[in-house]
Amino acid sequence: LNDLWLFTYETETWSELPQYNRIAGRDVCSLVTLNSDTLLLYGGVNTNTEKNFSDLYVYSLSKGDWTQLAVAEPIENRQFATISFCGGRLYLFGGYGITADERYYNDLYRIDVNLKEKSANFVLV
Repeated sequence: LNDLWLFTYETETWSELPQYNRIAGRDVCSLVTLNSDTLLLYGGVNTNTEKNFSDLYVYSLSKGDWTQLAVAEPIENRQFATISFCGGRLYLFGGYGITADERYYNDLYRIDVNLKEKSANFVLV
């Protein structure tokens, strides 16, 4: 599936969110809230093709659309990575990559996101 859902705690109900431009379907990606209107999605894997992703997208709740962020130097494609906020900064840790030598990552990156320029940078910490 390639759908996106919102859970409303007050009513304990799920509702599907519109996606006016869908991105490639994926599993085990990371999703985090950037602000009250914006979600950030990183990576994952397409289980049909076993292709890992290293892309960053933002989803606008008010517009219902995805925008891919330009990344000057992407990191290795991976799934199962974790994204968290700490001290006002966004971080990505680890993951698993299907490469020539399948591997588990144990690295930590700060992600600097610029929504106005639709760009992001990974900085190894």
